[in-house]
Amino acid sequence: MDNVLPAAKEYALDLFLPVREQAHNWLMLAYLSWSVFVLIDINGILSGLLEYMPVIYGAILSFLGIYATSAYLCNIYVPIYSGLSLFGQRQWDMRIMSSIHAVVVTVGGAVAFFDSDLHESPIETNSVVVKFVTSIFHGYSIFDSFLTIKYFDGNTPGGTAILIHHAMVVFISLFPLNTDKWGLPTSIYLMNEASTIFLNNIHFFKDLGIEKDGKLATYNSLTFAGVFFVFRIIGNTYIVVVLSLAGASAFGSTLELISCGGFAVAILALNLFWFYRIVHGALKVFRGPHDSLQTALTDELDLELGAKVSSDESDVNLENEHDGWDEPDDENDLLDEQNLHN
Repeated sequence: MDNVLPAAKEYALDLFLPVREQAHNWLMLAYLSWSVFVLIDINGILSGLLEYMPVIYGAILSFLGIYATSAYLCNIYVPIYSGLSLFGQRQWDMRIMSSIHAVVVTVGGAVAFFDSDLHESPIETNSVVVKFVTSIFHGYSIFDSFLTIKYFDGNTPGGTAILIHHAMVVFISLFPLNTDKWGLPTSIYLMNEASTIFLNNIHFFKDLGIEKDGKLATYNSLTFAGVFFVFRIIGNTYIVVVLSLAGASAFGSTLELISCGGFAVAILALNLFWFYRIVHGALKVFRGPHDSLQTALTDELDLELGAKVSSDESDVNLENEHDGWDEPDDENDLLDEQNLHN
């Protein structure tokens, strides 16, 4: 307990002190932000974004608090936390933050989805709930991008993919945030985040030493597959059908047509690919050689599971046995996992 406060202070300093080696990442993020805001200003919707800036800033501060609180409490109450590498601890805290964000936006999206006004005209209507929850989503994406720039090497494919993902979804979600349209599709996309909760659990279970072929891990994997199918396959297919029936006239501009229409088709295709991999992995359980559903999903989705253990505060690999869990060759290889979150 006596070491917790000094550790928390060091943790905070490490989070906010500038890192010279990552200056190119900051320049890239600044350039992307400038480019996006130029596009927003061209379309005359910057004023709508400014209206929800307090919510976005509030979300950033809230997730900062969650991230810092996770590090503080896990040092006290989670014995395995101190045995993880620094990279592993950062990943642990980011996943806790990610799961809490997923719960919040999923519930918010569900509340908005049952608004009867949105169903009367799925594209031409919006609601305060959708805009409020989308603003929370923006705040999370901004802070998660900051953490990615801070802790991921510039040459890491996974870190670059996370930044590209956040830039893309933030840009797309500017349309419902700044207009009175896209309420129903946005509510469904917000509920897509529900599967992230169970995906993160796979990593937590590994670090906590929960049996991969036990009931808890199996139920979590089944729930992950079921939630993924309901929200990301059925829900996203419904969006594409709605947009197709509405036709090009429903889009206010060519940019809106290309961005929103193209995004809907692309995100459905990507999720269909990942669901094929999920089903393929589940079938392997019944055919062998995998001994658990979680192991099969792990292999099919190429997930990085768990954090390498370190004997000190450096990210040194130890040749430990991991009870059948596969460790990646490069602990920063998060590209396939990030694509799954899309």
